[in-house]
Order: sequence, then C-alpha cells, then structure tokens
Amino acid sequence: MNKQGRSQLALGVLLILLGAWFLLDRTVPAFHGFFEQYTEWPINLLLIGGVIFILGLVLGSPGLSVPAAIVAGIGGIFYYQETTGNYESWSYMWALIPGFVGLGSVLAGLLGDNTAHNLKRGMN
Repeated sequence: MNKQGRSQLALGVLLILLGAWFLLDRTVPAFHGFFEQYTEWPINLLLIGGVIFILGLVLGSPGLSVPAAIVAGIGGIFYYQETTGNYESWSYMWALIPGFVGLGSVLAGLLGDNTAHNLKRGMN
C-alpha cells in the first residue's frame, strides 16, 4: 500500500472511530457519565498529542512526533496546573516548550530514516 493509500485508510478509520464515539456519547448515558471525568480540557490536549503521534506512526511520517510532543507537553503542563491550582508556574514552565521540540526531534530520529542527524539535533 502506498503512502497516500495509508493516509486515506488512517483518516477513514479515525473518522469512523470518532463517529462511533459521538454516537455512544449521545445515546448511552452511562458512557457519557463514565468518560466525563476523563475529558477535562488538559487531558484532551494530551490525547490529541497522542493521536497525532499514533497518526504519524501509522502514516509512516515520523516528523509528526515533533508537533505531537509539543501538544502533549503543553497538555501536561496545563494538567499539572489544573490539578494543583499552581497557575503561577506558567511564568517558568513556558520554557519547557523548546524541550518538547527537542523530545519530538529525538522521537523522530528514533523512528525515522536519518537517526543520527535527528538525535544530534534533538539533543542540542
């Protein structure tokens, strides 16, 4: 299967799963009640980062691990702030974002073709 075929297949599966999620959410009250505690907005950012990463793996595009690491990292920061109430920590936690870029580059290097270059770039 070529890259375009994998992209279309992954998008189709993602849309079917999303439709099933929305259908269950609207028709089964217990489903909505069970997942309500897990769908706070910081957790949604973590999940979106995970979906971007998995989508990059499925599509054979390891470069998607960089935006996945950024989104998931920011979601982790916001989750920490939401659970602890320590919103003042943003004054120094924003500096972690370039580290998330480096982490994404390291992941892209481990999963991609040009491993040595991406690992070196991610560690700088």
